[in-house]
Amino acid sequence: MLARLEQNDGNTLFAATVQADGRSVLFVPARPTAWQGRSAQAWVIAGDGKPRSLGLLPPDAAVALVVPVGLASALNEGATLAVSLEPLNGSPTGLPTGPVIAQGKISAL
Repeated sequence: MLARLEQNDGNTLFAATVQADGRSVLFVPARPTAWQGRSAQAWVIAGDGKPRSLGLLPPDAAVALVVPVGLASALNEGATLAVSLEPLNGSPTGLPTGPVIAQGKISAL
């Protein structure tokens, strides 16, 4: 399964691939990024609408984030992957606190 995470202007910021076992998600930046004193944090939003953190994304590098135990079932077709800008070490609350800079729905090939 994969998702194209787009900005509000329709430009793709990340491509994401959910590994078949649901234990990791590969995020690949579509173009150079810089967060200037902030961190990009990835989230999955399943049917209940509650965002759950997948981890921090480095600028300008692909990364495979290990899915926390219990979240693999949330990574299904129709769920949303989103990226928000957070303080340097990520959200202090466990929920997005900064603006969502890209999002997209997971779809099956």
